[in-house]
Amino acid sequence: MTAVQFLLGMFINFKWLGLIMVLFLGLFAFMNVPGEQLVIVQLAEQDHPEDIGLASALNISAFNIGIMIGSGLGSQIVETTGLAMTPYVGVLMGVLAIGLTWILKRVAK
Repeated sequence: MTAVQFLLGMFINFKWLGLIMVLFLGLFAFMNVPGEQLVIVQLAEQDHPEDIGLASALNISAFNIGIMIGSGLGSQIVETTGLAMTPYVGVLMGVLAIGLTWILKRVAK
């Protein structure tokens, strides 16, 4: 998804290529939600089997919080730098998420 955001930034000025990148971005954004939900439920089954429903509900709440933060940050980026910079900020956030995930995996071992 981060790669598609980068390509969207490159092709945003080309109508058809930009549209294709937006379509791929939407496709990948919705494709990863069931996989993420599955991982959360599997982790809950391993560590806290009595709280699977709570883990699932908190995961959806985290998605909504992410949407709220992303919308607020995106509106500030559009206001200060313009619409064309939003994909690059998305790439930065994706790289940050990958880095944090890598750190958490190292700490968990």
